[in-house]
Amino acid sequence: VQAAETTSVLIEIVSGMHLPVADRKSSDPFVVVSFGNTEIHRTHYVQKTTNPIWTLEKRSLFLLELGPSNPAKELVFTVRDYDSLTKNDFLGQTSVDRATLVEGSGKRIEKQLIAEDGNTPVNNARLVLRYRMASKTDVSFVK
Repeated sequence: VQAAETTSVLIEIVSGMHLPVADRKSSDPFVVVSFGNTEIHRTHYVQKTTNPIWTLEKRSLFLLELGPSNPAKELVFTVRDYDSLTKNDFLGQTSVDRATLVEGSGKRIEKQLIAEDGNTPVNNARLVLRYRMASKTDVSFVK
């Protein structure tokens, strides 16, 4: 991406696999997406599952505008467990760097979730993503 150019990337949060149990028997997972220190997207939560599937109704799809006004180096996906009465529990996180986003082909990619320490894998927990350069049709559909 050149300095004066803005590029749109279409990103889909597809599903989670083998997420940790945060409540008694399950979790109510949702994903918070940050670029730099700014939250740019949030899915709705999926009730009582450790293998959620996010849909359009659950806010799975969004556009990321990459350009000179947004110099962050990576997109961070934080998976949390929704709790109505207490703080939402951290389930894991993963990231995708800027260059990888731009080169994406739209194929499903499984990303290992990492613990809050930034190093330790969260068992076999995964977040499934798809991303690619957005077409004009994608931009008008998502907006």
